[in-house]
Amino acid sequence: MGNGAVLATTVPGGVPIIPGINLPLFESLFALAIVLVVHEGMHGIIARIYKLPLKSAGLVFFGFLPFGAFVDIDEKKLFKAKKEEQNAVFVAGTAANFTTSIITLVLMLVFFYFIGDTHNVYTVFVARVLGLTFALNFVVAAINLVPLPLFDGFYIMRNGVRNSLAINAITWIVAAAFLLTLFPWVLR
Repeated sequence: MGNGAVLATTVPGGVPIIPGINLPLFESLFALAIVLVVHEGMHGIIARIYKLPLKSAGLVFFGFLPFGAFVDIDEKKLFKAKKEEQNAVFVAGTAANFTTSIITLVLMLVFFYFIGDTHNVYTVFVARVLGLTFALNFVVAAINLVPLPLFDGFYIMRNGVRNSLAINAITWIVAAAFLLTLFPWVLR
């Protein structure tokens, strides 16, 4: 037996994270910059290892907030490359984010073990940067593997699943699952 009050008070899954609004401003800017540089930088490094040309790379700012990053790989050459090379490029950002997340978790544990005191401004700042870097890298890595267009997971799935009907079915099912996370808003 369940309690309907739990569902009614559940926050929907789609909640934007905005530095300075629902995250500490400066700490989240540092963490977000690390996430973006690590993710897109690794896409670029792996693309260059496979001798795939980069058209451009950069950070996208919304005012002074780092809003996104990009590495523009020559898509014609990327999609002509071997599937294994394509997948290596697509998964590189996610792997880098997962790795950064694990490294940051270890650094955070070491920091708390040796510092312990998180009551002064400096240690609170460092603890928040480490915590946000861990969390944001993990979330970006996980979300980026989702098999929806615009995410790297879609291209990895497309390279592995040969049946276009199956690709479309998986994409629509995952999209529907994402929309279901908004269901608690419908009940309000």
